[in-house]
Amino acid sequence: MSQNFDVSAMVEQLIPEESERYFVYDDATGKTILKGSTVVGNPTIGIGRNLSGEGLSDAEARYLCANDVLRVSAELDSDIAWWRGLSPMRQMQIVDMAFNMGERALVNEWPNFLAAMQAGNWQAAVNELQTSLWWQQVGQRGPMIASRILAG
Repeated sequence: MSQNFDVSAMVEQLIPEESERYFVYDDATGKTILKGSTVVGNPTIGIGRNLSGEGLSDAEARYLCANDVLRVSAELDSDIAWWRGLSPMRQMQIVDMAFNMGERALVNEWPNFLAAMQAGNWQAAVNELQTSLWWQQVGQRGPMIASRILAG
């Protein structure tokens, strides 16, 4: 079955009716959902996307994640441009950590790890990971990142 209408025009029609919101909100109250919020209706985002009903498709989740990876990479470019000189595998581990803890936290709270990475001292970088609270909190993510850093 084919559609006989302009999808872009339909989206434009829906925007004022549904509103366009960039943060999760309660569709019953219109309030942004924050940690600890009580939700009366459905958690909703974008232009009327009911997250408890429709949720996200695989393609949408991957699209959002790819955008986040590009954003984190641009932030790293601004703060530690040398990271682009690492092997692609090691670059991915820097992005993984920045994605997990936030780019600012990685740059501000991990100077010894980053110095070891910049110097190419992979074992020292891994030692910094293994002796951190982060290592204890992230389960298998830590050992996987460490093994990829060592393998390069």
